[in-house]
Amino acid sequence: MKTFHFLILLLSIIAVYILGLSIDVMDVDASQYASMAREMMESGNLLQVKERYENYLDKPPLIFWLASFSFKLFGVNNIAYKLPSFIFSLIALYSVLRFARLYYSEQVARMSVLITGSCQAFFLFNNDCRTDTVLTGSVMLAIYHLSAYLKMGGKWHFVWGFIGIGLSMLTKGPLGLIIPTLAIGSDLLVKGQFKSILKPEWLIGIIIVSIILLPMCIGLYSQFGYKGLEFYFWKQSFGRITGDNEFVKQLTDSDYVDDPTFFYHTFLWAFLPWPILFITGLFVQLKDFIKNRFRIGLNEEIITTAGFVMTIVIMSLSKYKLPHYIFVVFPLAGILTAKFCVEEITQSIRKWMLPIHLFLMLILWGLCFYLLGYCFRTDLTFNFVLYFLILCLVIYLVINSKTNFRLLNLVLLTVIAVNFFLNVHVYPRLLKYQPTNDIGKFLKKNQVTMTHVHNYTPTSHSMDFYAENIIPNTAKSINKWIYKSYVAGEYLILYPTHLQELINSRVNFEIVFSGKQFPVSMVNGEFLNPDRRQNTLQSIYLVRIQ
Repeated sequence: MKTFHFLILLLSIIAVYILGLSIDVMDVDASQYASMAREMMESGNLLQVKERYENYLDKPPLIFWLASFSFKLFGVNNIAYKLPSFIFSLIALYSVLRFARLYYSEQVARMSVLITGSCQAFFLFNNDCRTDTVLTGSVMLAIYHLSAYLKMGGKWHFVWGFIGIGLSMLTKGPLGLIIPTLAIGSDLLVKGQFKSILKPEWLIGIIIVSIILLPMCIGLYSQFGYKGLEFYFWKQSFGRITGDNEFVKQLTDSDYVDDPTFFYHTFLWAFLPWPILFITGLFVQLKDFIKNRFRIGLNEEIITTAGFVMTIVIMSLSKYKLPHYIFVVFPLAGILTAKFCVEEITQSIRKWMLPIHLFLMLILWGLCFYLLGYCFRTDLTFNFVLYFLILCLVIYLVINSKTNFRLLNLVLLTVIAVNFFLNVHVYPRLLKYQPTNDIGKFLKKNQVTMTHVHNYTPTSHSMDFYAENIIPNTAKSINKWIYKSYVAGEYLILYPTHLQELINSRVNFEIVFSGKQFPVSMVNGEFLNPDRRQNTLQSIYLVRIQ
């Protein structure tokens, strides 16, 4: 693959990421973290994490530190919140490139970056930014630098490797230590490098990690005492497996995901469009590993395979599972897939892979047209001409590319184009059904004092974030006497039942905003059907007392 070809594809992927930065944040997680980071920035208290003025004990603080610092520099807005995640996704891709160069050819390294960067999970977590983007970049940074240190030496590789582990632990707790340890430790064991396992230098690494974690530990202890430290080092991660976690104990039967294959079938869509190539490559890798009696050469690696397999197996033991939990190991899957595509794929395999991926790409294009032309209708005259021209460009590039890269071009150009359409057309239209954003923006634009706002709907972090304030919740027991106590200029946030009660109270008011609400991060078939969508929507109103 020529450098120009590689850079054009990589920059196209990054351009799609950038298009997603300005899209409004989604409920529930992203808006919660954005609102909490804004609250942290406003209070100036970096050591104690708060949620709506209350003590918060769940996620470690790095994502809040990064976002609050970004808000301080660039103001409170969508791009400022997502910028740290975008930077860490670039760190992940850079670390993938450098790690692959340690063991493989430049072709494998470049393809590793393109495969990792173009999987659906990377497009998703550069738009709906949670902790996983920062975790993925930090873990891959640690794996690359520690692998380079073990192979070539160098004090800065050592230092940056443990900085990566420290940042990983500041993002997701002990899991940030476990993944690099499993990946690199397995490689050392298989190679019989027991002296490397027992290096006294690792004690210095522990000191580096401890220094990085110290501010967080001080904050946890000052807020929660010993229980805060216990939660971070044990209950948050291991407690989800053992059940010794308050969050797990509060789960209802419907919250549990007992399916031990959950992460495996999640991987099939989250790693699109590459899962078929990955599974084939993993099978070949494991077959060769067994054939060689579980031995590899000193210039080979088992880091990618062991890191992926062992992590996903351990995560499957958790009593609570969400799809984005496994995104952290996708860079390892990307490297393994690239190795298979460049070094091990045969002509016979390529012959049956091409039609399968052609069919898969047709499905993706069909889904794209379905979303744009039916679910979220657009200006068909202009948009479909544009989409048809881009589709023709994809077909042209695939047909005219070299045989070795025809499959790569087909898959890459399709997934880039589809996610371009999602970021430009689908997500903005989807977020029209998160009207809490607009209510928050209205309150901020009109400089409404929060003591004049009475919210009769559930707490909304997106409303808080865009209002750049904490919107107080009002008691849900409502009667006409409560309404009559309000004075002109006060605002009420209401559902239809509340609105009817307000009408019955004969209080003068005007509706300044109304919208249709749906949990946009959990779309379903009925919502996607525009003829039945109305049945899934909840009306919400912002009214002003006159």
